[in-house]
Amino acid sequence: MKFKSFVFPFFALVVSAFSFTSCDKNNDDDQYYGALVIENADPLPDLADNTVINGNLLISFPNGDKPDLSELEKVVEVTGTLQIEEGVSEDDLFFLRNIQETGTLIIDSNLEIGSLEQLDKIKINQHFFLNETNVESIPDFPMTTELQGDLSVTSNQMLTHANGFANLKSIKGNVFIGNDDNIQAVGFQSLESIEGRLVFHTNAKIEALDFPVLLTVDGDFNITDNDVISNLDGFTVLEAIGAQLILEGNAKLESIEGLNTLKQLKEVGIVSNQLLADFCPLYQAFQEIEPILYIVQNNAENPTVQDILDNCQG
Repeated sequence: MKFKSFVFPFFALVVSAFSFTSCDKNNDDDQYYGALVIENADPLPDLADNTVINGNLLISFPNGDKPDLSELEKVVEVTGTLQIEEGVSEDDLFFLRNIQETGTLIIDSNLEIGSLEQLDKIKINQHFFLNETNVESIPDFPMTTELQGDLSVTSNQMLTHANGFANLKSIKGNVFIGNDDNIQAVGFQSLESIEGRLVFHTNAKIEALDFPVLLTVDGDFNITDNDVISNLDGFTVLEAIGAQLILEGNAKLESIEGLNTLKQLKEVGIVSNQLLADFCPLYQAFQEIEPILYIVQNNAENPTVQDILDNCQG
């Protein structure tokens, strides 16, 4: 039996809602209104120093033709979405180095950029999406302390560590990390709360999950089909999961000791983790309130809730 919550690409769902209709209305000296779309060698509009783009900025060169990008050095803020796609090189990011703030940052379908360090000083307010790139690491983004939306890292074949966002304390949306074949470690050292779901899905090499101050996940806590995760020790203070705890198809998972601080848990689905035998870390949560749904099967051991309550005291 498969027990999976709704694992879906947050990236595709949210990006589909963005509009990039080009507009070059520039009534105020330092205000650009509408979307600025840069897709070919056509010259950029003249921008004032310290320009704020009140809309979206899309940069994509599918045919390889590029304009002079130096006008972008004058941009300090994009109120909507800053989206960087195919054909944009790491050298091109130099012209974005003065951007201090954006609503959403999207790096999508780009195999030329290995580093995002030129964007490190940007404060991101809404969403962060890194999808189908050759980026090797996620920057600290020290000015970003809260995301109002989602954080999604998917299908990045060169990414080995997702340990950025050094000062990020809360995420109002979802966290989705999936299909990243070479990520070995994921951790957000300052993250205290996630109001949506936390999902790790189909990652071949992740060994360590490090969330040392994460207290609450209001949605699902979902770890599925990860090949080498062996424990959840990186969740040292987690107290509440607001929806489903789902652990499924993790071939090397043998310890859930990191969940022994849980006090709130509504539904449980722990299925097909062939090395997992010890469920006592859930004892404290079940003492508080028994889950309304409990499916445990095809693990090394498959205790009932009552088995855990009877045999795990102390």
